[in-house]
Amino acid sequence: FNQLRNFFNSNSYVVETPSSLYGVPINQSPLRRNGMNIISVDYSTQVPNPKQVLQKDGQLVVFGPKKDTQKYLDNIGESQNLIPSSASNSIRFPQFCQELTQNYIACVPAPDCLVGSTLAQTPQLSQSGINAIAVNLQIQHPSKMCNTPFKPNDMLLCCFNRADNKHEQLRNAFEQIKQIKDQQSKQQKYPKKNIVNNNNTNNNKEDKKDEDNNNDNK
Repeated sequence: FNQLRNFFNSNSYVVETPSSLYGVPINQSPLRRNGMNIISVDYSTQVPNPKQVLQKDGQLVVFGPKKDTQKYLDNIGESQNLIPSSASNSIRFPQFCQELTQNYIACVPAPDCLVGSTLAQTPQLSQSGINAIAVNLQIQHPSKMCNTPFKPNDMLLCCFNRADNKHEQLRNAFEQIKQIKDQQSKQQKYPKKNIVNNNNTNNNKEDKKDEDNNNDNK
């Protein structure tokens, strides 16, 4: 637990919403592709809704590489002093991170249904209110992390929307992913059979049409 807490606290920062993003939904902003994985807005323990609109003076708790976040802010002319929770003089920020790591964050082994897939290919996690923010306790740019296939024995660092029933939240998300992968596997395994069946159906329709024409001629 201490390792997880230290890792999280060392890579979490508070960013004031840039003025150029006032009124912009999170999923339409350039924050994620510039290294910022938003895990909270105004210290809420709820995983932010991708459609949530960013507000003036909003406090964004972000997790990710400091250099990428700093570079983005410098490029748009809104440089900020990024201080991680572990070195913050604020009382609220460290307390928030402590609550998050104790109740809303957990390390999760990647199940078989995720192996070979990427986060970008499995939106069921985020749709279930589970935000994967790191793999194997390594800090990565969100875009790179989302497009890197999972390997056996990978460990996901997940931020949950609810503190209770984390296992149930994971089970539901993983079951959805497994069902979709099973369906895709069947479609790839039996494509010719489907084509043959379609051809047979078309042939049957043609035969029926010919039969009807013959009956009309009689």
